[in-house]
Amino acid sequence: MMALKDVLKTPPASTTGYRSRIEVWRDGLDDADRKAFDAAVRNPQWTGAALARVVKAEGLNIGESAMRDYRAKVSAT
Repeated sequence: MMALKDVLKTPPASTTGYRSRIEVWRDGLDDADRKAFDAAVRNPQWTGAALARVVKAEGLNIGESAMRDYRAKVSAT
């Protein structure tokens, strides 16, 4: 096993082009559901926790922090 200092000398692999589980799940939605999800993500009345609960009920097991990160990524574009 390598020492931590040796492991940290090499930068991590690039995550450019990486798609989150939320993005992959979103792409599998039909147009109407995708539009409704996108609108909810941009709507500040929907908290990250509430969105995470809805998405989890639809089969994608994510937490509030993942939804918060996704929301920040979407708002930055």
